Amino acid sequence: MIRARKVFALIAFVMSFMLVFTACDPVSGVNLNQVMKASLEQTSYEGRLLMGIEWQPSELEISDTAQKFATELGLLAVMPKLELDLYEVRQQDLQTASMKGDLKLGDLALPIAMSVSPSLIVIEIEGIERPLVMDVHKPYNDLFFELDYEQINEASLGLTLAAYEYLIPNLPNPKKIDISSASIELNGKQEQVRKIHAEIPGSEVHGLLEQLLSSLAEDEEGLKEFLSEAYDALMPFILDVIEEAGAQYGSDREPDPIEELVLAYLNNKTLVTEFLYTTITQGYNIALNRLPVLTEDEDWNNVFHDDTYMTVDLYLNRNMNIVQSDVELLLAPANAAGSLRITTSTQIWNINADVEAEQLGSTNGIMLDNPLAGEEILQAIDWQSPLGQLLSAFGLNQKTVLLPADQVHAENGVSFMTAYQISRELGLVLDQSADLETSVVFTDLSSEIRVELPLNQNIIIINGTAKEIPSGAFQHGVPSSFYTYVPIRAVAEAFGYEVAWNPNLQMIELTKLYR
Repeated sequence: MIRARKVFALIAFVMSFMLVFTACDPVSGVNLNQVMKASLEQTSYEGRLLMGIEWQPSELEISDTAQKFATELGLLAVMPKLELDLYEVRQQDLQTASMKGDLKLGDLALPIAMSVSPSLIVIEIEGIERPLVMDVHKPYNDLFFELDYEQINEASLGLTLAAYEYLIPNLPNPKKIDISSASIELNGKQEQVRKIHAEIPGSEVHGLLEQLLSSLAEDEEGLKEFLSEAYDALMPFILDVIEEAGAQYGSDREPDPIEELVLAYLNNKTLVTEFLYTTITQGYNIALNRLPVLTEDEDWNNVFHDDTYMTVDLYLNRNMNIVQSDVELLLAPANAAGSLRITTSTQIWNINADVEAEQLGSTNGIMLDNPLAGEEILQAIDWQSPLGQLLSAFGLNQKTVLLPADQVHAENGVSFMTAYQISRELGLVLDQSADLETSVVFTDLSSEIRVELPLNQNIIIINGTAKEIPSGAFQHGVPSSFYTYVPIRAVAEAFGYEVAWNPNLQMIELTKLYR
């Protein structure tokens, strides 16, 4: 299994890289380098995106390894085609966008919507009764000082532009690439365009990688210019962060010699860029020396042959903007159970016009970075909806929790776990306001079930109704959820879990069905 994941991670990296950056030398009078750079100037637009993933089974007898690979595809084994049809895409600026569409699984279409803002990403899926929310700033929220997020975005954009300026001129063309005239329907209108068609068979990928690395290694001036621009884009932000962090200790603090040394290095642009230049150049040389080994690698040869290929069609309007792109990627590993076909088709219009994105509400949203997000999603699904019925059909309405024996405390024939551990395992809220010297209180995320266990009493109270149990909660040491032990079976059953012993795994197995 690990080997299969390794192969397809390699495919994803190489082919997606070639997809974005292939074909940058002039072809038939069209400067593809400038065409690719022009896409960076598209700050706003409207459009649509259609993406499909299709499993094409093989009629050949397959090996056990190939069968395992097919099994890993999950839904694709029984539902051979998945589609994402985003029929309304609006990009207001580089940080603000919205989209609406359908996720199609076989004959089922699930409406979805998403919005992106400088601070939040919000996703709505029909059948999940609460929005899914991602905090864009979450990686920085735990810092003890505030960051200038606008400055972060500017630094990121500056680094991206510098990288494009360096990479694009060095990218090789595939052997098969041509340009012709074509007519397409764009936003309900017929448009005359120029069509760039390129094909990349798997057998050509190694050569393209070698050309790319060689070109990058030889482009000394391009690398120096990139590092100079990257330094100018990132260093103001880095220095501000260091200054802001230092200010937290007060303006009258003693100078830190190590901090002063680091600042001296960072403020020396020549030193920083020359160090990075030497490191990257050496990296190119190492990669080029090791690249021939790939041709002897079994995993590589099983994937990158003539039956694996990618085709790209780019459509340019009179302003040399890419207004439509069609991509097909066929992955056909040797001796596999079949092939995987991935297609994307994108159209954009109203480029750099006034476009307003539709922002979705995040009220009562499920924060996806919350450790309990998985439990919240399961509770928020309408199991009678098409999505709920689909998940139920595949057994995805079931949650199984395995409790390792070394985390379980057994006493008088009853298994216990700390209140903290059981709350994490079952996705429960441990009531911190309760007096842990007298009782421990749990609620589920919907607050529909409240469970209280008085300490040193063989009682459990569920939504106000007391019930006798063989052994109740107790404490070892100070009043704390880490030292308060609760009976596993009593708590789990109160929240709808079935409790059993798994003899094969030698673990307690808790199972809950969502309906």
